[in-house]
Amino acid sequence: MAEIKPLKLRTQRALTLVVGAKLLPVASVLVDTGVLHLSEPFDYLVPEKISDRVIAGALVKVPFNSGFAQGYVITRKESADVAKIKAIESVISPLPLFTPDLQVLLKSVALRYACSIWDVVRSAIPPRVAAVEKEFIDFPTATEISTIIPSPSHQYIALPRSPQAIELLIKELTEIATQSPVLIVVPDERDLIQIERVLANHGFSDFVVLGTHQEKSDRYRSFLRSRFDAPKIILGTRSAIFTPLPRGASICILHDGEESFYEKRSPGWNVRDIALLRAHENSLIFANFSPSLEVARLVESGWLIPRTLGNLPSVKFTFAESRDSHNSVISRGLARGNVLVTLSAPGYVSSFSCQKCRNMALCDCGGRLTFASSKIPVCSICQKSDADWRCKWCGEQKPRAIRRGTDRYAEEYGRAFPNIHIVVSNGSHQVHELGAGRHLVLATNGCEPDAEYAAIVLLDGELLLNRAELRGDESARKHWASAISHIAPDGEIFLSLPASHPTAQSLEQWKTLELSILESHQRSEATLPPEFRIAVIEGENKDISKIAIAIEEKKDLISLLIVPIDALNSRAILRSPVEKSSEFSNFLYDLMRYRSLKGESSLRVRIDPFNI
Repeated sequence: MAEIKPLKLRTQRALTLVVGAKLLPVASVLVDTGVLHLSEPFDYLVPEKISDRVIAGALVKVPFNSGFAQGYVITRKESADVAKIKAIESVISPLPLFTPDLQVLLKSVALRYACSIWDVVRSAIPPRVAAVEKEFIDFPTATEISTIIPSPSHQYIALPRSPQAIELLIKELTEIATQSPVLIVVPDERDLIQIERVLANHGFSDFVVLGTHQEKSDRYRSFLRSRFDAPKIILGTRSAIFTPLPRGASICILHDGEESFYEKRSPGWNVRDIALLRAHENSLIFANFSPSLEVARLVESGWLIPRTLGNLPSVKFTFAESRDSHNSVISRGLARGNVLVTLSAPGYVSSFSCQKCRNMALCDCGGRLTFASSKIPVCSICQKSDADWRCKWCGEQKPRAIRRGTDRYAEEYGRAFPNIHIVVSNGSHQVHELGAGRHLVLATNGCEPDAEYAAIVLLDGELLLNRAELRGDESARKHWASAISHIAPDGEIFLSLPASHPTAQSLEQWKTLELSILESHQRSEATLPPEFRIAVIEGENKDISKIAIAIEEKKDLISLLIVPIDALNSRAILRSPVEKSSEFSNFLYDLMRYRSLKGESSLRVRIDPFNI
């Protein structure tokens, strides 16, 4: 028999009378409500006992609905009737981090990406560390550098084909920093390390590094330093683009076309577009070896002023149809110094076919078979090995390598150049710098060690330029231009493309901007970025159908393509001319806000994605 427990009376907290502040007793608070349609500030009573800590920009805990939520104080104000509003529960952080300028920026971002402002706050302000905040309680807020604010200037800097390119850029940015702060945003930690080293070589120490690679406390400390300590240079990765700056400061985006500049989590904002939203108050500098198509469009329109940096060293180019093989270029380069060979794939053999009938080797599951070593084929999807592989079409057992990786080339070059140290650098094992001596480096695109090379061999050109991706050609051009920047003066470059190929010509003449502008024109005819903005919305068929109905009235603004994902879900691809960007953003924001108001199921939304 179950034990009968005595009844317990439900306890209730006695209501306590909250005494409001004598001056400005009401605070307008932007509350993290968790829903898009409740995005306006709410009024709360400021208790007298915490009044001195409830300042604009402070983080507070407030009653909301049946529980509590966090919010940032927007302003304090007078009110004739405070009896009907709830009181602020407590102050979480008294530091004024949510500045008026940041609020304006985040509102613009939320509108552009059809999301709640709190979806962006989490990227703009790092996770709080209470112990670190104690170091900054008495810090004065950073003030404007000068009462005279020059008109913002916006420019594109074409970096030279030289190992000193980044050093030349940083030298110029340090000169700008003597007049006003500079924010430098780079793609990844590798770039941070390189620029830190350059700054140190120039004897420049007044800078702060801000990146997600840092420990939580170090990152928060760096963020607070950038907010209150007024460093001359702030150097950071993706989220650093939101760092508060005085008006008139400069923002430099290095290699804006990198995929790492696109936020992985919803709402999927990207660094370039956030920088453009700040352009009315800050000068912008986009620096690239090969510009993104969006930057190329802005240059052609005259909004970005182009200029070159430094001189263009003389180098020799060899192309695919030349009598000289790439092995000859490698041999001559090794006689002078280090040699770099770039490849499109890591591993041993990433795909192969039948030697007899040329049909692709596939697993029973449909996945592509690869060689992780020289012995047994493995499926790239299910990882099933097939030691007794035989062609499904003709029965032949002889494989033919279609796409060789770094490991296979390392094996071949080890036999061809027996007395040379071979270095393999790829995504799983990236080498940042080379040691003493001469090296033959085999690197996948984007993983090249930072060094000067007597010869550079760029392989897999046709594979790179024939990928079915939204930014395939742009990415290939960007990777190759970046690799070529490591060439030593009077070095030799082998391109695995015909000399007449537009990409080969643009790299030889170092006119990547002109080719990017030409590609931008071609994309306009195909209604693709940068001349068109794109939104991808995924959800259940019934929800995608509702979106299609809403777009019926906007045919002059938006074109729609619906692609089935499976029996229950679909993908809607929306496109709109870039000239109608504001109307496109307003439509998407109103659509998502309406769905939130009606309590409808959430959708997966990506606006201006890197790839479709």
